[in-house]
Amino acid sequence: MENGSRDTLRVGDLDLHYLTWGRENLPTVVLVHGASAHAHWWDYVAPTLAGHYRVLAPDLRGHGDSDHARPPAYAIDDYVHDLEALTTALAPSPVALVGHSLGGVIALRYTERHPARVATLAIVDSRARTGSGRTGLVNRLSALPHPVFESPEEAVRRFRLLPRGTTAHPHVLRRMALAGIRTTGEGGYTLKFDRGAFAKRAVLDLMPALAAVQCPTLLVRGGESVFVDADTLTEMGTACPHAELATIDDAHHHVVLDQPEAFAMRLLLFLGRHYVV
Repeated sequence: MENGSRDTLRVGDLDLHYLTWGRENLPTVVLVHGASAHAHWWDYVAPTLAGHYRVLAPDLRGHGDSDHARPPAYAIDDYVHDLEALTTALAPSPVALVGHSLGGVIALRYTERHPARVATLAIVDSRARTGSGRTGLVNRLSALPHPVFESPEEAVRRFRLLPRGTTAHPHVLRRMALAGIRTTGEGGYTLKFDRGAFAKRAVLDLMPALAAVQCPTLLVRGGESVFVDADTLTEMGTACPHAELATIDDAHHHVVLDQPEAFAMRLLLFLGRHYVV
């Protein structure tokens, strides 16, 4: 596994961190992670893509090594605004846009607003209708103080995915846990993620936006996902009839952690047919 290069871009009053892989002169694939995740969620996918493409994976505001928004500002439009700035500054040509979970919603909204900037779109285990599936646990987490861990090993032991189902290898989960913590300055460790980003968002229905997408589109779900079941994927495919549908076997919601190689190869197949700059 090849580590991505790290850098930051100033957007408004926030420093947004991002990772890159691959040569500068290659066409760009932008990978957008999900809620409470970070750019390293793509660590086991991006190196496979980097032989053919330049890969850009930002940390969303309030996630990973990007700044927290103060006061909290974590609406979908806030994330889209940041993505607009990042792509304008770092990938001016039409990009291949890939979003997982919350990242899929952001990618779809971005494509709706800037169709000429998106060469291809891939939405990974993400619903076009949002807001109705929030759990009481997520709502409670948004109001809780950040946890404090005595050591990185405690953070690894207490690391949990949301939703929890996973077939990811333990070393993958360990890497995600360690990449998601920072020191408190007082001898302990805490999450990089701003739990204020869990605050309730407006309900969105992006099915019309999905139906209006004109670029080549790939809709993916994990075969074991309870977040996007087979009927939901079919409904989204019906709304966007030119889209390709793909199910990654032995994967839950966190497809890119559970089966990174299978997902990367399926994405490469799609990009190889449709993404030529």
